[in-house]
Amino acid sequence: MDAKGLKPHTLSELDARRLVDEDGRRLGRLFDLVCPWKPGEPQGTIEELVYGRVGLLERVGLVREKPPSVPWSAVRRIERQAIVVSSEAAPGR
Repeated sequence: MDAKGLKPHTLSELDARRLVDEDGRRLGRLFDLVCPWKPGEPQGTIEELVYGRVGLLERVGLVREKPPSVPWSAVRRIERQAIVVSSEAAPGR
């Protein structure tokens, strides 16, 4: 488990999982992770979760706009069917 008490997951386990805020509001599905990596560093760190229709279209190269995202620090828990994020971090709050 990491410092937030989250057990490790693979990207394929999280891909297309629903993102919801703590109030149960649906944000969309996870389509990408922002994980900057610099040469010489052993690994990158997840910084953002990219979700929603624009996130999917950007992932497959059909649009070139910034998709919606929430910071990894906003993740409260990972459930079987959803990733729950802080309501304060969710857009429109």
